[in-house]
Amino acid sequence: MTDFGKIKDYAAFVQQDPFRNGLHYPAVVQELGDVKKRILDVGCGDGRFPRILAAQGASVVGYDMAAEKIDEAKAVEHAHPLHIQYGVATPQTFSINEKFDAATSVLVLPYAPSVDELRSFFRSTCSQLVEGGKFVSIIFNPSFSAFGEDLGSRRFTKLNEHDVQVEFLDPESHATKFTSVLHPYSQEHYQQAAENEGFRSTQWKTLHATQEAIQTLGEKFWDKCHREQPYAVLITHK
Repeated sequence: MTDFGKIKDYAAFVQQDPFRNGLHYPAVVQELGDVKKRILDVGCGDGRFPRILAAQGASVVGYDMAAEKIDEAKAVEHAHPLHIQYGVATPQTFSINEKFDAATSVLVLPYAPSVDELRSFFRSTCSQLVEGGKFVSIIFNPSFSAFGEDLGSRRFTKLNEHDVQVEFLDPESHATKFTSVLHPYSQEHYQQAAENEGFRSTQWKTLHATQEAIQTLGEKFWDKCHREQPYAVLITHK
């Protein structure tokens, strides 16, 4: 299992990453609608996305298994308070005496090392939501097939039936900054895991970069990403 807490300069990369900032985060915010609600961010890393949500009026709690990332998140919260709560936890250990209106996860679920672990994310999250609460996740697209191609700031290589290597690329030089290994779960895996753990039927949506991101980097940068759709939005309700 990839330990992002051990990847040097990961936070700095994400801060500038066009995929996170021009594609993933805006898609989740759009799906949430009015973010002035109680939101749980699952696998929050160094807290970049919780800060985006909190700056727009959300009350946010985030947890992550990487203690190093939670330390970074808490340091930023201490320096620039947005009233975000952070904790080191896994789906099996996370617990808080609070119910949330919505939950989010950005490229977390595909790193679950087994279907049982995938189910644990849905089980834990469902238990923390109010009735009707929404869970919005960015995942690796189960239908993706353009392996080995450069797609903006990513390259995906299928290692075997159960593992896909992700190369995080410098947007200008296309040099590999670092790699991770995710698991290409099927749409059926996600749907069964969600519905078996208390969620209602799942929805799937494609992703498209914001107009600002397109204007900044150009249509050519985003063309393959829009055509091949390496990521998808998964939405489900309690």
